[in-house]
Amino acid sequence: MHEDSPASPTAAALGELFDSLPDAVTVFDYEFRVRYLNRAAAELLRAARIDPDLVIGSECWDVLPGLRGSEWEHALRDVASRRVPVTFERLSPTLDRWFETRIVPSATVMTAITRDVGERHAAEVSNADSRALLHAILNNTTDAIYVKDREGRYLTINGAGAAALHRTPEEVIGHTNFELLPKDVAEPMRENELEVMRTGRTLHREDMVQVDGVHRYYLSARGVWRDSKGEVAGIVGVATNITGRRRREQENMLLAEAGRVLTESLDYRATINAVAHLITPALADWCSVVVVSADGALETLAVAHADPEKVRWAKEAGVRYPVRQESPTGVPEVIRTGRSEVIPLITPAMLRGAAEDDAHHELLTTLGMRSAMIVPMKAHGRTLGAITLIATESEREYGAADLPLVEELARRSALAVEHAALFEAAAAANKAKSEFLASMSHELRTPLNAILGYSALLYDGITGPVTPSQQEQLVRIRASAGHLLGLIDEVLSYSRLEAGREQLSFQDVEAAAMLDESSSLVRPMLAAKGLALVVPPGEEGGSLYLQTDVLKVRQILVNLLTNAVKFTDAGSVTLGVRSAGDDLLFTVRDTGIGIAAENLEAVFEPFWQVEQTSSRRVGGTGLGLSVARRLARLLAGDVTVQSAPGEGSTFEIRLPRAPLRAP
Repeated sequence: MHEDSPASPTAAALGELFDSLPDAVTVFDYEFRVRYLNRAAAELLRAARIDPDLVIGSECWDVLPGLRGSEWEHALRDVASRRVPVTFERLSPTLDRWFETRIVPSATVMTAITRDVGERHAAEVSNADSRALLHAILNNTTDAIYVKDREGRYLTINGAGAAALHRTPEEVIGHTNFELLPKDVAEPMRENELEVMRTGRTLHREDMVQVDGVHRYYLSARGVWRDSKGEVAGIVGVATNITGRRRREQENMLLAEAGRVLTESLDYRATINAVAHLITPALADWCSVVVVSADGALETLAVAHADPEKVRWAKEAGVRYPVRQESPTGVPEVIRTGRSEVIPLITPAMLRGAAEDDAHHELLTTLGMRSAMIVPMKAHGRTLGAITLIATESEREYGAADLPLVEELARRSALAVEHAALFEAAAAANKAKSEFLASMSHELRTPLNAILGYSALLYDGITGPVTPSQQEQLVRIRASAGHLLGLIDEVLSYSRLEAGREQLSFQDVEAAAMLDESSSLVRPMLAAKGLALVVPPGEEGGSLYLQTDVLKVRQILVNLLTNAVKFTDAGSVTLGVRSAGDDLLFTVRDTGIGIAAENLEAVFEPFWQVEQTSSRRVGGTGLGLSVARRLARLLAGDVTVQSAPGEGSTFEIRLPRAPLRAP
């Protein structure tokens, strides 16, 4: 469609050519009149409800008022004035579609070529939205995400990844890890990248990243990315910061190991020293432990460093410059107040203030202390000492976040010191008790022996005639004194066992003889209560032998027989022996009151008896069964019991046929 003009084959051919184009072609003269429209341009006008025939030959502003003030007007006037091509995009308000127009000037006209770019524009908008969404995702995650080329140069990295390197994304892109990290950190990372590109497999590794002296741990996943040809073009990686988790794991492991060390011995000096060496170098370069001694003085219990020579040097320095209790700062102040002290950065002024003289100041300076932490060792409201951690060459810098772990270590250490002190006090008290029992028992035996001796002389009439009634009284005196002597011997045995002074003397003995000797000693008690004694025939014709301490075995059997008689009112007591491999089993069975299941072990405790009331029917020290079991164990055997209330009791003594240790 064009103005009236002489027809020519060339013009007709050009018209057909332009009409075949999918783009709209519009020709303007420099008076802004429309001189030509091809078929596509006419269709656009019709779609906008404009008659194309009314446009030809008219000034565009008159027939197309929507062009005024639009990109069209600016472009046409620009081309007309400068005679240079102009390209622009415009959203048609009537068609609600995006078009791209290029206006090209010539000598007499301006040709505008308009193309529908709606799909392209929509795709660009979609891509822009996708990029914005991807940018939001990448920069709102705490994981480090990055892309590298084959040479290891960063092509892109999100904010979290750049922050891990203490840089901005712009400072990272275009660089390799060798330019951003220490060589010993960058090398293993590059090896992992090369392995990923070589194998094509995603690789999961744990990386330690050290930047500006700060250590962080990352769980990294690295995979390949490929170009449009399917070739490996580089790697893409995601790294999750697991520093907090690793720290908690290390703290738990340290606490577990410290707990093991602190409980494996009651020598608190050794255990505290071991804990100090656990702390060094896990948490500090130097660690010292100061405790409050019994007289209130401050005692350095441990000094730890990775270098033993430095420990020796530090101890010598500690002798020259001991911790002074009156000092207003440091360890004495922490012990006085019970409050921890953290010094993130030790300044030269602090060192000067802590020094006692120039030599001391030089020594402190030589240590190169950067940061320190002092925590009190508290247990049950008492401060028993303090633990000091010092960072030097490791470049640590202590803060409030480090306190909970060290305070927990200090608390456990304080409990270990307290428990050790309590154990020592208990051991001393127990020793005093045993010595008292042994001494008093010995002192009591002397007058008792005299009573027994003189009563025997009187009974025999050595000093003169004795009437039958007097003889009866003397018999009762001798029986009571003998009973009391037995009680004293029981206490003496217990005290010797407690003090570890019981001696063993081994000899060969026939088991049947042991039964005869032991039963003969309790027959009067059995007869007094009308109880039968049952001794079954021995195995192998009574030829069971063992090598043992005869007196100890006899005491065990007599104690068990006496106990059986005490708690049996009717029936019998059975005493027997049988072989059991390398052992002999002696049994004492009664038909007495029996023992409840919950008390089967309690009966072997010192001073414990089945009847616990003040109106007990039977007397005794409550040591017989305890002494019996301890003697059996001293002989590498044991004593056990089976019983039920009202069904009697069976005590079993297991003893080796031959001693397991030299007498």
